[in-house]
Amino acid sequence: FELEYGLYSLYFQKHKGWYSWILNTLVGFIYMFGFVMMTPQLFINYKLQSVAHLNWRTMSYKSINTFIDDLFAFVITMPIMHRMACLRDDVIFFIFLYQRYKYRVDYTRVNEFGQCAQPTEEMLAQIEEETETEIAEANQARTESSSSDGVRRRRGGREKR
Repeated sequence: FELEYGLYSLYFQKHKGWYSWILNTLVGFIYMFGFVMMTPQLFINYKLQSVAHLNWRTMSYKSINTFIDDLFAFVITMPIMHRMACLRDDVIFFIFLYQRYKYRVDYTRVNEFGQCAQPTEEMLAQIEEETETEIAEANQARTESSSSDGVRRRRGGREKR
């Protein structure tokens, strides 16, 4: 896409020189890459049908940032491309707001750290069962490690041949 934009810019727009054309093309790439960097979060929210990982502090920061960008984009004279980038931020922000409204926070969902705000009875039973099996395995390993002749071995000691 960037190559096509660069060729379009070279053919149809007027530039002062090669340096100006290269700089304009790279700025266009940065604007496009900024949009691409913002969309994975939208996709993750859609796939998980949850916004539990998107807290209100982050949303407040995004809203203030979007408002200030819009204010400066229309008060200060700047290239059309930058104004379009600000509009892109608004579109992404409104999609975030819609997702925040549509997908309520599911407190029973396990996050990326394996923690849950409100575990269900099934989750608690599964955790209790896992700890019981771990304890049983540890006890079994302890009894197997002690030798049958009653001699206790040092931990980390090398065996003599």
